[in-house]
Amino acid sequence: MLPKHLECLSKESLSKDMEVKRGKVACHLCGSKDVKILYKSNVGKKRFRKEDFFCTNPLGEHDTIFSCKSCGLVFSRSETGGKESEIIKLYREAKDKTYLKELGQRERAFGKSLEWIQHYKRKGKLLEVGAGIGLFSKVAKEEGWEVEGIEPSRWAADYGRKNFGVEIQPKTLAEVRLSGPYDVVVMWDVLEHLVRPLDSLMKVNCLLRDDGLLFLSTVNIAGFAAKVLGSRWPWLTRSHLFYFTPKTLTEMLEKAGFRVLEMKTQGRTFSIDYLLKERLSSYHPIFHGLERVVGLLRLGDLRVRMNFGDILMAAATKEKQVVAEPGFNFLKGSFRSYRPDGSIISPAEPVGRATWARNADSWPQSTGY
Repeated sequence: MLPKHLECLSKESLSKDMEVKRGKVACHLCGSKDVKILYKSNVGKKRFRKEDFFCTNPLGEHDTIFSCKSCGLVFSRSETGGKESEIIKLYREAKDKTYLKELGQRERAFGKSLEWIQHYKRKGKLLEVGAGIGLFSKVAKEEGWEVEGIEPSRWAADYGRKNFGVEIQPKTLAEVRLSGPYDVVVMWDVLEHLVRPLDSLMKVNCLLRDDGLLFLSTVNIAGFAAKVLGSRWPWLTRSHLFYFTPKTLTEMLEKAGFRVLEMKTQGRTFSIDYLLKERLSSYHPIFHGLERVVGLLRLGDLRVRMNFGDILMAAATKEKQVVAEPGFNFLKGSFRSYRPDGSIISPAEPVGRATWARNADSWPQSTGY
């Protein structure tokens, strides 16, 4: 028998894989099949490679990008299938040593993120989903947080344990057993990589205390650069399965039982040398020329801060406890939302069959997940 705060996390409560076939592409957020192609694939029928799922993956290479005409969610689907089991296997095998080249700057950025969190809560029990090498977990642990992490890459999880002394389980959110409930869950640059992000957010909801907080960052396809560059936007990559706007991110969080407290874009700082050699050189030939110029002028160590609206950050609080009926599927059935007194908040919608409650005693029983 699971602890009370985990009883809603049975495998049966998660929707089945969305195997997308031609003409049968459905939106993960609203279930509509009224979708259009936003950008055609520029990789053809190439199968996924390990490097496609590194943090420092090739920029500008993407599969077909769809947009839902009903709710506006933007998502990617590979012509070669790209089932969840294949994607998870590639993440498990990922060894992204390029990521280690800007550790100092990354640690400073995570320090800023922690300061943001501490405006809402000073200390407590924190879970990092998609912890990578555990750099943020390290920063939080040094500030007195009780930290746990999960990360599918065995190499990254092992690096974090050995180098930073942080506890990282080399597993996915769907398969891991955790010691919650948690005061805070963070998901930095994770949501866009998940095959079923709404299901994952529902599980995070279950893992949080009643007043728990979720902090996340994800790609923003409504940002300035995305609008100007269109299909040439660098953050259209094969590992990004979903692309959010403030509207669609808010809607997904609300469906998962959260209330958004704050949403903003995030700037990031890197050395010119790193940006040109490691990130942009594969994106366009012009950056090879700039790389040589920067080398001649010895400007490679200069730091550049950029904020073109590419990264969206959100802070949300758990408003309702998710309770999913065994075997429910978001794309079938009806959806109802309840206040603590039992009155209905919203009318039925064709997006799933679930109820919400604050009282943990009302959660369904299960034997495992």
